[in-house]
Amino acid sequence: MARKRCVLRWGAAVGLYWAACAAHVWRTGGLLALGLAWNMLLALLPLCFACAAGRCRLWAGRAALAVLWLLFLPNTFYMLTDLIHTPQNMEWVNPADWTVRHSENVSDWLLTLLLGTGAVLAVLLGLEAMRVFGVYCCAHWPRPAVWACGGTVLLLCGFGMYIGRFLRLNSWDILHPLALLRRVWVSMSAFQLQVTLLFAGAVFLLWLAYGALRPVDGEKQENKESDALLT
Repeated sequence: MARKRCVLRWGAAVGLYWAACAAHVWRTGGLLALGLAWNMLLALLPLCFACAAGRCRLWAGRAALAVLWLLFLPNTFYMLTDLIHTPQNMEWVNPADWTVRHSENVSDWLLTLLLGTGAVLAVLLGLEAMRVFGVYCCAHWPRPAVWACGGTVLLLCGFGMYIGRFLRLNSWDILHPLALLRRVWVSMSAFQLQVTLLFAGAVFLLWLAYGALRPVDGEKQENKESDALLT
């Protein structure tokens, strides 16, 4: 019952976000909100893959779902970079009397909220997908292997955010590995390394905060889930 309530809450949150995106498109005729709705769909997939992997009994099926989980996981944190689309001139100082003024364009405020709440929701989906998959890994792997895998995932998420924002590549571009490697190789620079590490560090901080905010009862539930996976 608790799992069903959790699924319903995630579904309701994503559904309401899509409805808000549709409202922005209807109000402005712009297509940016459609892109945000699409990005939210991609952010939802890793959690679906993680849950499916925990229930799959076939080794090949679990391996395939794990690969899909890893390929789509950077999409959850990628929505943080969508904040660059925040409308300009939302607040300014009137030089005549030095009072702070704000935009009265409701569409701009709606877009600002879509960007902010979308980033938060997508990050939460990504962190939950990492937690669910981490429970499965802890049930089958030794702790050092889990930590090593976690560090690798953080770096790959940072790199995925970089190639998504700056190279405009997507998860399914892995279907053309040679072209993907060529684009990445040509773009290699100190900037690429620095931005990848910055993104990975941001994801790590979010993961630490997410773990700190989870109650003790949540840790007990994780132990129960791990025991269930082992049986």
